[in-house]
Amino acid sequence: MPLLLTLAALLAALLAAVMGTAGSVTMLTSVTISRDVIGPIRMGFGATFHIDSYLTKLKDTNVPADVKPTYSVKDIYEVYTILKDAR
Repeated sequence: MPLLLTLAALLAALLAAVMGTAGSVTMLTSVTISRDVIGPIRMGFGATFHIDSYLTKLKDTNVPADVKPTYSVKDIYEVYTILKDAR
């Protein structure tokens, strides 16, 4: 497991703890699956959002085929719409 992946997951978990929320109701939005989505998935976060960007193609190599974010979006505004509709 790359160090960046671990740090991203730990920082997200720390933020959830500071905010007083459980991992199951915490979400993370990121542009790289390999560094910022795999960790929160493994930690049981409620949702992960992957925003497709040029970094995805540059940084996301050798991501296991079974690893998928909860949502894949084109821009950050879609995250708002998804969360609003989920309420």
